[in-house]
Amino acid sequence: MLFNKRGFTLIELLVVIAIIGILASIVLVSFPSANNKAKDARVLSAMNQLRDKAAVYYIDNGNYTAFVCTLPDIKPLCDDIKAKAKVAADPTIVKGATDTAICAYAQLNTTSNYACFDGTGVIGVTATNPGTTACAGTSYICPVGTSN
Repeated sequence: MLFNKRGFTLIELLVVIAIIGILASIVLVSFPSANNKAKDARVLSAMNQLRDKAAVYYIDNGNYTAFVCTLPDIKPLCDDIKAKAKVAADPTIVKGATDTAICAYAQLNTTSNYACFDGTGVIGVTATNPGTTACAGTSYICPVGTSN
């Protein structure tokens, strides 16, 4: 008597299921890291656009007096930063005493980095909290070492 061998054995099916399970667990472990990096890229992009809007505002008005997140053309950017940053808040916008200098920052999701821009054109990431250094001081510039 000859038996027709059709299909897979139970052992073969179990091995394939185990391999798929291992691959799925590897993907799921790396997903949160990739998700945070994507959020950080979105925050940096919005901060870059906010910097451009600040420059246009300064050219139009000669100061940053009313440059706040409630302005209609700035609110969507601030809302985007609020939704993607580590701390769900509008970016911190600090202006000089005469409103002719500006520095803004938001905390990123990866480690303890911050996205920062200032009125001199600097935009990037810094490990130094801008709120405890340059943005809170008298210079109103991003901390030294802020890089793209």
